[in-house]
Amino acid sequence: MPKSGLTYGVDITSRTQLIDGLDSQRVFFDDDAKLHELEPSANPFLTVLLGMKTAKKKASGDLESYVEHRGSYINDPLYYVKASDTTAIAALNANAAEYGGLSVSLTPAGNAISPHPFKKGDVMILVDTVDETKTATIIMSDTDDDDEIKFKLLTSTPGFDIVANAANATKLYHVGRAFAEGSEESEARYEKPVTCWNEIGSFKESYSITDQLAASTQIVYGNEMLKQLSWAQKRLLKDADRMLLYASQRINATNPFAAPGNSPLLNADGEIIRTSISMEQAIRAGEAVGIGGNRLFKMTSATVTPDIFDQNVIDATRYGSNHLCFAGAGFVAALSSMARRNGQYKLEPGDTMYGMKLKKYITPYQDLDIVIHKGMKGRLDNAMFMVDMNQIHLRQLIPMYSKPLVTNRTAKKWEMRWDVGLRVYLPEAHSLWFMV
Repeated sequence: MPKSGLTYGVDITSRTQLIDGLDSQRVFFDDDAKLHELEPSANPFLTVLLGMKTAKKKASGDLESYVEHRGSYINDPLYYVKASDTTAIAALNANAAEYGGLSVSLTPAGNAISPHPFKKGDVMILVDTVDETKTATIIMSDTDDDDEIKFKLLTSTPGFDIVANAANATKLYHVGRAFAEGSEESEARYEKPVTCWNEIGSFKESYSITDQLAASTQIVYGNEMLKQLSWAQKRLLKDADRMLLYASQRINATNPFAAPGNSPLLNADGEIIRTSISMEQAIRAGEAVGIGGNRLFKMTSATVTPDIFDQNVIDATRYGSNHLCFAGAGFVAALSSMARRNGQYKLEPGDTMYGMKLKKYITPYQDLDIVIHKGMKGRLDNAMFMVDMNQIHLRQLIPMYSKPLVTNRTAKKWEMRWDVGLRVYLPEAHSLWFMV
């Protein structure tokens, strides 16, 4: 017989066992209890995490460190010139001199990548943004004292000049490597392990039945207890869903992936309050700690063009592979309006996942699977989280359980408790969209 998912020393397989267990001691609700099926559309982010067996992991403590491999060499070969000591290359000859001061960013006029990911012998192509038929091949010869690139031209008289640090900055593509006969071994390209941290939050929700109500002939005590239990579980799941998606903050670290600082959040008794990172905090920090630049995409619903939207889709999905979108109703309405205005988009019914009906937004570049999140209201009504579900884990320290409480009131009281947090990998794989 399969496990029920409800335990208090032994597997609970009957209603009587559950009522007796709730009255006497802790009752744990494990994966097989399928709590995410209670009200899936009310807490969709958590529903997916609990439904995906691979997305939930056992935590080692309320404060965890882990090693993440963030590539020292970015797989995407496209960059933009941030600066260069020599920009007038239109009439220069190949191999005429060595030029320096070249730095690159991941976006036009973005922050320079430091340290840059290139090595001696790397071959790159400069592309004129105004006329992309004009290109110039360069080879990296060395780095200068400021860790900027020294290079030689392999193309004579390219016919265009380098534009640096501007909206139309010259594009730079890495394409390969070239070495001299008998040269030394190549410089290693490897992934640098980075130590990151996550914390486990403590969630609680009490429920009770007064002695007078328990004695009433209008109710059955066991039925009422189980109703109160179910409502408490739903409230707890909603709280955790919203906290882990957009509300919770690691406040004791400037970088939410860094080790805790010296001034943790304390309660009145001097005890540390652990707060998990949320998806929104991780995404907003992505520009500083990730490799993908700014992961916020802001558009105006009345004026957004297909060109802008398509480019945002390309940029948002450049990293990661298993994206699922959680959107407010206002954002989905804006997508529907854009589909009516532009025949190249379609909003259609999508698949059903863990009891939730998805929407599928078909774009020329990639289809977006969207869950409408009822908890995304107010400032998030016109927002959408695009999350790579392969790059997040729900870290559970203690499974959800109900515990009877001692009280002086003329009532029976219990408390649902759950110690759980979020671990976010590769912040560049996720993004937050706004349609204002």
